[in-house]
Amino acid sequence: MTDSKRVSWLSCTVAMILLLFLLIALHSQSPKSAIDSITSYYPLSVGNKWIYEVKEKGKVGKPVKWEATQKEILHGLPVYHIWEVPSEDDEPLSLSVKKDSIAEDGTERILLKFPMIQGDHWSGRIDGSVAKKALDSFTVVEIGKPCSVGLQKFDDCLLIREVDDSNNSASLTTYARGVGPVLLIYYKGTHSDQIDTILIIKSWIVK
Repeated sequence: MTDSKRVSWLSCTVAMILLLFLLIALHSQSPKSAIDSITSYYPLSVGNKWIYEVKEKGKVGKPVKWEATQKEILHGLPVYHIWEVPSEDDEPLSLSVKKDSIAEDGTERILLKFPMIQGDHWSGRIDGSVAKKALDSFTVVEIGKPCSVGLQKFDDCLLIREVDDSNNSASLTTYARGVGPVLLIYYKGTHSDQIDTILIIKSWIVK
């Protein structure tokens, strides 16, 4: 092989390698990856189910199940209706999936907001039974770390603290990537460290 042919062959090889790296980079930044990240910590699809063990006042109660039973298009956005079984309320939790957030439909209550990093904070105003127009605030306490919930272990978890001034309540919710809410801790008051109720994931079906 002559020197000129050898140089030409090396140039083609380098060009192909660079093209391969470029294609890999473009694939990793594709719109699909960005869309998937919106619901990565709270997968939403009709038929998804989450079953929790309930601990209240130190005692174990009957398990509860949350199930996504319906999907609607409201205000141009997909809204998933999640019912608790056995039902304690007449209304489901209706979650609206936006481009950069998952919010309770018809309110300013944003459960998850993307992109997220540790320390992120946001709030919205919601009419409550205690104080009208009070703030409902959320803080990203931790993200991207493994966690253990009961007998379950998860590689990538998100911890969100919510403080609802309108109802004098506070909670900590742990989400596991690809699963959804896996641990919910409700406190007796906005500034209380006394636990009222704990929900611990037992099993789930996520499509």
